[in-house]
Amino acid sequence: MKTLATAAVALLLSILCVSAQTLFTFGATSTISVGITTTPLAIPGGPASLNTVLVLNDGPQEMFVAVGGNGTTAALSGFPMPPGAAASVFIGSNTTVAAIVAANSTTMRLTRSNLPATLVSFGSSGIQVPYNYTPLSPMQVNVTLASATSLTIPAGATYAVVCAANQNVTYSIDGTTTPTSSIGTTLASGQCVPLAGPAVIAAFKAIETISGATINVSYFR
Repeated sequence: MKTLATAAVALLLSILCVSAQTLFTFGATSTISVGITTTPLAIPGGPASLNTVLVLNDGPQEMFVAVGGNGTTAALSGFPMPPGAAASVFIGSNTTVAAIVAANSTTMRLTRSNLPATLVSFGSSGIQVPYNYTPLSPMQVNVTLASATSLTIPAGATYAVVCAANQNVTYSIDGTTTPTSSIGTTLASGQCVPLAGPAVIAAFKAIETISGATINVSYFR
């Protein structure tokens, strides 16, 4: 078993309920610098027992990823991963993870493992999506917040993770308070908040604290 000193990986493991009968194993790791053009990286090879790949944003910029076969490309509308975020993805027939950033660069690390698929750590927020949740499409990317804005929720969603980007946002979840730049709960840029239950997701509203703030929302059932 390889030791991974990355804080995000340690956080992932710390919340897993690991019994004496459970052993999580890590295999080969590949690393690549991600820039403003799509950057593909082959999923490291390994035994069939290591059937997931741990995708880690180990740099200072939010990256957007896509998973697929050879020739897969990433776009800024892809799955967002803030700095420090990690996601465990079932490999299946996939061979490549591609990533892109809006500006500057970041570092993507791929590690072969047998961690449960769909286990997601949203950066320094420490938010974990339980392994028995299934991602729902479509997610919302770069949602502007010039006025108090509700979510566009896919059918069947019971869990969501909202991440702020570019600037801080203010939000409410009580169903009656309309958030303003000074009323509501502040969500700092680069941080995320989990929403559990259809009623909470439906009641969520957010607004920019400073012009230019956006949110990215991932849904699960």
